[in-house]
Amino acid sequence: MINIIKKTNKYPYIILIMGPTASGKSKFAIKLRNYIPVDIISVDSMLIYRGMDIGTAKPSKKILSIIPHKLINIRDPNELYSVGDFYYDAINAINCILKNNRIPLLVGGSMFYFKTLINGLPLLPKSNLFLRKHINNLIKNFGIKLIRYLFNTVNSDITNNINDNDIQRLIRSIEVFLLSKKTIYELTNKQDLKKLPYNIYKFCLMPDNKFILNKRIKYRFYKMLSLGFENEVNTLFNNNKLLFNMPSSRCVGYKQMLSYIIGKISYQDMIKQSIISTQKVAKKQITWIKNSYNNIHWLNNSDYKKSIKDLIRIISY
Repeated sequence: MINIIKKTNKYPYIILIMGPTASGKSKFAIKLRNYIPVDIISVDSMLIYRGMDIGTAKPSKKILSIIPHKLINIRDPNELYSVGDFYYDAINAINCILKNNRIPLLVGGSMFYFKTLINGLPLLPKSNLFLRKHINNLIKNFGIKLIRYLFNTVNSDITNNINDNDIQRLIRSIEVFLLSKKTIYELTNKQDLKKLPYNIYKFCLMPDNKFILNKRIKYRFYKMLSLGFENEVNTLFNNNKLLFNMPSSRCVGYKQMLSYIIGKISYQDMIKQSIISTQKVAKKQITWIKNSYNNIHWLNNSDYKKSIKDLIRIISY
């Protein structure tokens, strides 16, 4: 193992491995651990849930027992977990790893988590469960598009740049406005957000082209089915762990499998919708990375050894 722990000026450094789903980030991180003294922190809004293992492509229990990953299996699917929760959990994990004289390696595909961690956490009104339930009922009864239109006639920035499929962020943006009479943009734009006191090395693990990535996504989903994904979702659903009104039930793959289990769609439609939805997520992740970061280093996932050498060369310079 190469000992390259360093401190430039007064700041230690951390490594970020981003990339689209199915690009092999977890596998790469585990291999990297054999070369440099890193400890892994998961940056994934799905891997936090206990029992959601197959459909999230979570590292096996055997791997996790040998190579612990922080921020994996920290919530039940019927519990809430916000980006604010992640921010403070990640900061605590980073500090803990640095105290042990090791390098924090943050790995995942939840781009909003990465953005909040890098740019800082804005001070916003605390969540109001009663109000959230009311907003959920409005969306359920009248539809997302109508509720979005009504609020945007009051202020066009309330749900600006939030996709209709991102229900959790839509609800949060409306909730913040109702509680503060200001949009998230108005509140965060005036704040001097606290930046991370670290030297940050950002990397993106990518395949050669989108066709290879789409093929990997398709293959991975069929492998999930063969490993018992349907039984996993059935068990969670029957034990009241996977609930329709919780963010966990909207995870790609789980949402479609739940629809199949309750008879809303066919088995073949479940497969088709899951694969297409995952491919769309991957496309958004790539777009986010390209548009958000200029100082990012691109690694090819077809040659792990070369990518590991490239990473070590960059952080050792």
